[in-house]
Amino acid sequence: MKITILDTCRRVSKAGKPYVQAAFRSTNRSGQDWLGVGTVPDDLDGFVGEVDRQVVFGGNGSIFVMPY
Repeated sequence: MKITILDTCRRVSKAGKPYVQAAFRSTNRSGQDWLGVGTVPDDLDGFVGEVDRQVVFGGNGSIFVMPY
């Protein structure tokens, strides 16, 4: 899925583990634009622009961008 990363920030979980969170936009299969906030791999920290990655939607509404 092609996503456009708008901004990233470093966060720390309650358990003390660091992770990177990003705001991004994309287009779904029916052609509608949508915005999302999700966890991204560390290599995308500070990156702004378009990437083509797999995106996983969790059952509780969480969004994860895969590193491949």
